[in-house]
Amino acid sequence: MDSVKISVILCTRAASAHLEALIYSLAEQDFPAQEYEILIVDNSPDGAARGLAGKAVQAAPDRKIRYVHEPVPGKTRALNAGVKSAQGGIVAFLDDDVSLDSGWLAAMIQAFDDPETGGAGGKITPQWPGKAPGWFTPAVAGFTPVHDFGDKPLAYDAAGACPVGANMAFRKLAVEQAGLFDVNLGHCGAAKLGGEEWDLCRRVRRIGYKLMYQPQAGVKHHFTSEEALKSHWRGRAFTQGRVAAYILFKDDAPLLNRAKAEPEGTALHKNQPGKNLFYFQLKAAFAAGFACGLVFGLPNK
Repeated sequence: MDSVKISVILCTRAASAHLEALIYSLAEQDFPAQEYEILIVDNSPDGAARGLAGKAVQAAPDRKIRYVHEPVPGKTRALNAGVKSAQGGIVAFLDDDVSLDSGWLAAMIQAFDDPETGGAGGKITPQWPGKAPGWFTPAVAGFTPVHDFGDKPLAYDAAGACPVGANMAFRKLAVEQAGLFDVNLGHCGAAKLGGEEWDLCRRVRRIGYKLMYQPQAGVKHHFTSEEALKSHWRGRAFTQGRVAAYILFKDDAPLLNRAKAEPEGTALHKNQPGKNLFYFQLKAAFAAGFACGLVFGLPNK
């Protein structure tokens, strides 16, 4: 009988310094080595991370580190390849630009002590390349990968509230029952769509599971200099709105239900305290994207 309890899936398109550091952090977790595995899912056409995976195996021979190549571009295709290859009953996902401490894995798996828990998300705090930009406030954090509901575990009860893709985990069975990640969503080349975790969480909830916030399983997200620019997040908010329209109506919801569905999409950005001018600019960009999504659907990948 396989002893692996949790599979940590790292999807990447490049063998970056952040990814290398993250792999070694995972190899040093305060968790029994035989009870977890690390899956490096390489979504580059030429297997750019294969060498890094081999290096990691040599450096941590007592850890289960496996390499999976998914050459068809698209983050959700890579996520699904990781789920299909995973040996653990729980599948955890981390972006390749985060860092974590040695207690992350033990904290994340605790959220699944309750058999009704289908998914969990951890706190995500920002790590800027320099001083945090002046526009970054709690009001706008909901438009970024930053994720903070406090220091106590709780259920994601608010409409639209769910784990963030940079730091989340699910029962593998729940992901399979929900139909895996939607391959029309997620980053793919120049198309930075996202939204795949929100879509999956809606379907996991629909089949009867609950979602939990586990703050002790926290990570730091390393922002780039581009992500310090307001223009970057205006564009992302527009795309988020477009994705929200697709997710809410892809099941051919009747027209009369659309007015009820739209508030669920915008609820993603209502649970953060405080407001400022940039917050309203992002809200406007989201609304414009939502309208664009209703008319034109998703952009081509």
